[in-house]
Amino acid sequence: MDQKYLTIKLALSKVGENRYRSRIERSPLGASKGSGFDFELTQNDWDAINDFIKKMPGVDLRAIDVKTMGNKLYSLAFGSEVGGKYKECLTLTKSGRRSPRIRLAISVVNEDLLRIPWEYLHDGNEFLLRQNHTIIRVIDELTEGRAPYCPIKRLLIAIANPGSQDPKNSDFTPFDADQHKTELEKRLESFAGFTSEILMPATRVELESKIRDGNFDALYFLGHGTFSDPQEGQLILETEENKDDPLDPGELSSWLSNTSGGQSIRFVYLNSCATSQTDPENVFAGVAQRLMLGGDIDAAVAMQTKVQQKAALEVALAFFDEMLRGSVPEQALALARFKARDHHSWGIPVIFSSIAGPEELERNRIAALLSADSESSFAFVLGNFRMGVPVVTAGDKEYTLSPVVSYCYPGETFSVRDTRSAFDVLRLVSQIADPSRIHLRTATDLEEGPQCTHWFLFGSKSNSKVAYMLKNYSTSFQFDYDPLDNPGCWMLKDLEMEIDYLLQSPNTSKRGEYDTSEDFGIIEKVVDDGKVFFLVAGLGDRATRGCGWYLYEKWKELFDEFGNKSFRIILRFPAGLEFKDAKRISRQSALLFTSHATAGDDDT
Repeated sequence: MDQKYLTIKLALSKVGENRYRSRIERSPLGASKGSGFDFELTQNDWDAINDFIKKMPGVDLRAIDVKTMGNKLYSLAFGSEVGGKYKECLTLTKSGRRSPRIRLAISVVNEDLLRIPWEYLHDGNEFLLRQNHTIIRVIDELTEGRAPYCPIKRLLIAIANPGSQDPKNSDFTPFDADQHKTELEKRLESFAGFTSEILMPATRVELESKIRDGNFDALYFLGHGTFSDPQEGQLILETEENKDDPLDPGELSSWLSNTSGGQSIRFVYLNSCATSQTDPENVFAGVAQRLMLGGDIDAAVAMQTKVQQKAALEVALAFFDEMLRGSVPEQALALARFKARDHHSWGIPVIFSSIAGPEELERNRIAALLSADSESSFAFVLGNFRMGVPVVTAGDKEYTLSPVVSYCYPGETFSVRDTRSAFDVLRLVSQIADPSRIHLRTATDLEEGPQCTHWFLFGSKSNSKVAYMLKNYSTSFQFDYDPLDNPGCWMLKDLEMEIDYLLQSPNTSKRGEYDTSEDFGIIEKVVDDGKVFFLVAGLGDRATRGCGWYLYEKWKELFDEFGNKSFRIILRFPAGLEFKDAKRISRQSALLFTSHATAGDDDT
């Protein structure tokens, strides 16, 4: 798989009183020369930084203030040889179409550097995060991991809003939790193969029970956070009486480590103030840092300071849009930050990651398109023949050839083109699934062997299970091989649009006539009660072959259009041309599909 990211590890450290050092420790072009770039932060510098941090949550931070601070931070991080090496690396991103990824490593003993908002880095032309960069904070004291490829499938949403019934019950100002909950539910309900559960109010007993039951792979916490005496970050849950109930991150980490179900939470989004703030004496006193220390999660999003509720909601909604479309967390946050409509809140979220690189982003997207995860299993179902006769339609007939041919295989066989179609789709599925989870089935042995979560059915007339699938799981299409009003033809009916597509019966055509005829095929994805069906079917086998090829070659376009939802498309295979000349048809008009067609009306 092609490398999509160019990772630059930038290390920041303290080397003396008010003296600091930046150094590129790792990049595709090696480390920066020498020991790095040494810089000084005077008391005036710290006053300016502290004043900026105090203003970050509010509306009185001007755009010019954000740019000025970003310029200052860039001059510190990328001075001298460090900046030169960084710019050399950027030349590789232009030629290779790779996105720059800065892994910001700050030792746990340098708390003063940790609290600087490096996410606002500005090179004089633009903020780095607006130049397709991602900035990830890593903790070198923790072990580097690899990205789990599977997208989020089961999300626990925990909302705590103490004082909402009586403000006297809480030291924190209540917020509009109902609006946040409603907007989040509305956004999430459109994703197929995805489930979420909302715990509101999030009490200690209920939250522990939900996490330890092991039914979720991600946690989104909405509520208050704090960092105060004792010097440790806390999440503020609520009691049954709607009062404050502080939760230490160590206790939350122990819940994550002791799950009893089949799932474990690997990602946490803390939409809570100050959840990445930490202590000079103990960097793991911060909520996000402590959760990373536990080793049970791969990444955590947290807030550097207080954050405005509206901006926090805008970013969170956009973040889950991207995650559910298959992005890894750091890429999802990079794309979501600028949905905040002010000019500064986008820099408040911080992402911590133990992931060496998001190179598996493409696998995430394939998994999202297929609505698959690491536990999914896949059955490839082909129609089977004996002596050229589909087995399932032959009944108790004797399979004989007259006259008898000397060299003849008497056992069951597959259509060559159906099989090649299946091979193309297999090339896609095998990028996300272990071979042990992929099974070849025939229409006659479908019920034998392991029961799978995903079913790929190839062919039409040759595969009786196609008709079964269309009857029981789809109301969109129907194949008719003996239409009364069009004798001598096979027909694909688009039942929803009431449009028919015809092909002269290949089995009665003259030799070579079928391959020079116009043909039609469909690709349909159906998600139904935990099972996922993909129908890859043409009227003739040339179209079936082309539909499998189209799914493999055009999966990115399908993903961009449909995400992880069900979809259905019709393909036209022009007469006399290769199957690779397939043209997509707009279902609404039966004309060739163009970018101006409304996918929501025509193809979903």
